Amino acid sequence: MKNSHKIAFISVILLLSSIFMFFLHYLVFGQFSNTIYYAMMSICGIPLNILAVSLVFENLINYNNKQQRLSKVNMLVSLFFSEAGYEILSIFTNADGDIDSMKLNFDDLQEVKNKMLKFKHKINFEMLDFEQLRNILITNRDVITDLMGNEYITEHGAMSDLLMSLMHLRDEALISKDKELTDAYKAHLKNDCERVYEHISILWVEHLIHLKKNYPYQYILSRNSCKFYTEAQEKA
Repeated sequence: MKNSHKIAFISVILLLSSIFMFFLHYLVFGQFSNTIYYAMMSICGIPLNILAVSLVFENLINYNNKQQRLSKVNMLVSLFFSEAGYEILSIFTNADGDIDSMKLNFDDLQEVKNKMLKFKHKINFEMLDFEQLRNILITNRDVITDLMGNEYITEHGAMSDLLMSLMHLRDEALISKDKELTDAYKAHLKNDCERVYEHISILWVEHLIHLKKNYPYQYILSRNSCKFYTEAQEKA
């Protein structure tokens, strides 16, 4: 209500100021008809001015809102990797016998992302420390659930896909805790793990691109935390 009164007061002041200036113009220069003519010309141009200003400001506001949302999403991605992501990714890469075939140049992260998208994320389940993975998923189940319920996450496709596959793997880890891991069940868990492995690897590279541009000091830590980078450096 206070804002309405304030807007009305300002509007009246501006309107009276405009009338006063037109009246002053008439007193100084005379020519009433010309004064009315140019006043009407100015009024005719107001809709176009409003349209132009509205379009410019709307685009600026939308852009700023988008940047703010992206910033918040990237903060959530950083939180995920700090809490559990790096450990999960490390467990998967340690069980990947084909990781040596990756030839990555981390000076060009877009190329790294393209190669990661084509890479077949396969793991050897016998090499996988599933017990450690289960503990991480159970310990961080609230983190995963909270992230999944965050409204900003839906705007990040890679993160949404990862969280969906992680929630499924987390449920499987809980179910399998007191269950015998038969060969068939291991094959099922292997598929679930590989799905998460693919999503988390791609998200990691996308996050590296963001960090390198905005937070170089965090980029180095995140980059060095993964075996993909370690293996690439050893080959170099």
